[in-house]
Amino acid sequence: MKRSFVRVLVAAGALALWTAPALAQGYQVRLDTWFQSVAYQGWQLDSVPFASVDTNSSGGLEYNGYAVRCGQGATSTCYYYTEGGKRQGAPLVSTLDAALWGLGVQGLSFRLKARAGTDLSSTTVWPAVDPTMQLLEAYGEYKNKFLTVLLGRFHEPSRIGYIGVDGAKADLYLFDRRLELFGYGGWGMTPGAPLVVTSQYANPLDQYQPTERQYVLGGGLGWRLKGFEGRWLYHREIDAASSANYLFAERTALDLAWYPKRGISLTGGVEYDIGQAVVGTADVTAGYTTPKRNLRASAGWRRYRPNFPLWQIWNSFDPVGYNAGFGSVYWWPLRGLELRGRGEIFKYEDANATDRFGTVEDDGWRGLFGVTYSGIQQWRFDGNYWVDKGTGSTQVGWDLRATWVPPLPDLVLTAHGGRISRPMEYRYNDVEALNGGLRADYTPMADVKVMAEARYLWEKRKRPDAAAFKWDQWRFNFGLTLYFGSSPDTPTLHPSILLIPEARSAK
Repeated sequence: MKRSFVRVLVAAGALALWTAPALAQGYQVRLDTWFQSVAYQGWQLDSVPFASVDTNSSGGLEYNGYAVRCGQGATSTCYYYTEGGKRQGAPLVSTLDAALWGLGVQGLSFRLKARAGTDLSSTTVWPAVDPTMQLLEAYGEYKNKFLTVLLGRFHEPSRIGYIGVDGAKADLYLFDRRLELFGYGGWGMTPGAPLVVTSQYANPLDQYQPTERQYVLGGGLGWRLKGFEGRWLYHREIDAASSANYLFAERTALDLAWYPKRGISLTGGVEYDIGQAVVGTADVTAGYTTPKRNLRASAGWRRYRPNFPLWQIWNSFDPVGYNAGFGSVYWWPLRGLELRGRGEIFKYEDANATDRFGTVEDDGWRGLFGVTYSGIQQWRFDGNYWVDKGTGSTQVGWDLRATWVPPLPDLVLTAHGGRISRPMEYRYNDVEALNGGLRADYTPMADVKVMAEARYLWEKRKRPDAAAFKWDQWRFNFGLTLYFGSSPDTPTLHPSILLIPEARSAK
């Protein structure tokens, strides 16, 4: 185990012990530690002279049963794939979430969230465990009826993403909180990661990586009226290393929600990239819930277009978006029985690219049908079947789950299994995988939770040559959650709540 990871765990324990005696203060600490064992195996590229290649019965070229790809001429070199070596990953990740208040100033509190990760395997194949220590959030907050102020590292969630900022934010609430004015500023983070843009882990294309962190400035307003809500945001990032104020990003977004009658809703929004003068992701959804709340349906349209900061090279490829129509239905015909279905059709916009090899698909569809039954005491059953017909590949699968709360106190047992088949176009290697496993969640004490899971994976990679091989393996997961708190409302979950998949995954 890396020494830096050990130091992080020791520091987390010290923080918990340090806060415990401060009885005059309020505090809560949650420490999650998770371990997983997983293996990888792929192919490795090899070569052989053209003279050693044979022709099989179907007219294809092969070497010792492996399909080969050769260059021009009888003296060329041919290439083929064989079974690659096995690589074992063993990531260990610990997340600390702490809050402290009651410091003599009404409304003042502090929040810290940090993550430490390492790969215990000798090969260190698991991604995103470097750097070992990652500071997710660390800020002080002052809040009263009219004003909220943050100072430190925080995130601003919005339609344009999860914006990380090292700086300050202020929210002003007017007219009994029906109107909100907000603004933030400071130094920016890497999109989608708790890293600064100058970090060696943030961007492998270091010749294009910024040399200094960007300045971030944003703000907007939100409103909440009877039956109508909305939020508008403006966001701008500037290159700190340039005196010409070169842009990293400049975007704006609008969210709207209308509730004309009880059970009826119309929501949607749009974002616009000012820096590139293009419309980004947008959507609109109409929803309806029956008065008895035994049926919920929705339908809508959405457009998705990937967005990258202006300094990244990916904008040079001029990414295009796709448009999709979707719908969903959730029905509870009987007590304890839920039937659900979702579907979507989509089509990519014209990429204005010439294809010399034939027709390329630019549309697809996906759908899911699921059933949940919890009408038997201490039991819950879930099942889903889905199809995802995309461009270049298709995914078909199902999964089953049975959850049981036995008479033993504070124990939940879950058995699960599934199958997935993924045929792909333009290549070999249609993958079929089956999996099955057992998970146990145990709460020996009110502030301690333990999880253990064992899963077996049967995977077959279908190819018409010798490179086809089975890759079966065991996968193990272990988790430990500790709570420390100064008040009796330290967050805990009753085992029966774990029958709900969303609550189980939230642990």
